[in-house]
Amino acid sequence: MGILGAMQTAVSGMQAQAYALDNISGNIANSQTIGFKRIDTSFLDLAPDLALSTRLTGGVSAISQTTNAVAGAFRMTGVPTNVAISGDGFFAVSKKSSDATGAVTVSLSSFFT
Repeated sequence: MGILGAMQTAVSGMQAQAYALDNISGNIANSQTIGFKRIDTSFLDLAPDLALSTRLTGGVSAISQTTNAVAGAFRMTGVPTNVAISGDGFFAVSKKSSDATGAVTVSLSSFFT
């Protein structure tokens, strides 16, 4: 492995750590937001599977795992329309929009909270 390969491997590691720190800072910023689910980061080794005599550089990649099913604490809000789910599950919602005439339309595709 030459100096360029070593630098490429080091840079990919630093980029993966920067990505993880970005997720961590977002988790800290939203830690008191009701309903927020933290974002975990997974790291992948990008080492080529070649013969031992072949010397190619590897690297690191980071990906987010956005679905976190850890239950948070329930809190009474005093608002009768506020609801919560106990256990695994999400609320299915649709996007509401209106046109220039003020007519309200609802999207046919579902989003999950």
